[in-house]
Amino acid sequence: MSTSKVTTSQIEYVVLKRQKNFDYIRRVHEGRVHWLNVVLITQEDITKIHDPNVLAKRAEQWFYLGVSLAKILDLPNGAYTVRAFSQLLEEYEYHFANTALHGFKFMMTKAQAPPTFHDASSTDPVKPIIYRSGKTAVYEYLTTPNVPFRLDYFQVVFSLCDMLSLVYTKFMDATCAVPSISEAIIKIDAKVKHNLVSILSREITSLALSILKQQFGQMHSMFAASGMSEEEFLTLFSDDLNANVAETLTDREAFQVGAGKLSMVDDDEDV
Repeated sequence: MSTSKVTTSQIEYVVLKRQKNFDYIRRVHEGRVHWLNVVLITQEDITKIHDPNVLAKRAEQWFYLGVSLAKILDLPNGAYTVRAFSQLLEEYEYHFANTALHGFKFMMTKAQAPPTFHDASSTDPVKPIIYRSGKTAVYEYLTTPNVPFRLDYFQVVFSLCDMLSLVYTKFMDATCAVPSISEAIIKIDAKVKHNLVSILSREITSLALSILKQQFGQMHSMFAASGMSEEEFLTLFSDDLNANVAETLTDREAFQVGAGKLSMVDDDEDV
């Protein structure tokens, strides 16, 4: 099997896997499906566990990411999109970094305007960087418009999941079947997982366990009759739920391209 065919297959796996995640996250936040087929979580449940200001800040950040993705949807499929998305995520993480990290990243910026042309056929590694003019960062893709009203957190989540799914589809292009671009896709996916999927997965799983504990707390008589304590049941259920999370939402798509082989690596483990 040629390297091109192998990398294309790997990219397809990453794209389809993550798109399923986006769709599932959206439906859970709509209250249309049970989280891992166990607990139906409502928007009210999600709102209760967060400070309103925390949700407002998160909604604003993800709104900026979604708005910026709209520009990338207008680009040609394949390598153009990969390079642009990689640059956008670099700018996004820089813009919302904490003070200490922001200062460090600024020292790594490049004192020039962003390039006006990207060679999509280039086989050079994709290396996003923050550009600056004087002491001000200049963004190529990140858009941060003023929002004069509080955004609806759930609508932002729905829209961002839809936008990300559309952008991932643009990775399914022959120009991505080269090591430099396919490796960039994996790095992009890791950042998307870190900034969105993992956050929501952890929070919803924790919320699901909390809801179950409340529900089973009202059934002491049943547990007494069965001989199993509430704590014993929750311990068993928690282990099973965490295993399901690992299978359904914790991806293992990190791979190395070389010698026509796929090396699967769990990106949550040290390697």
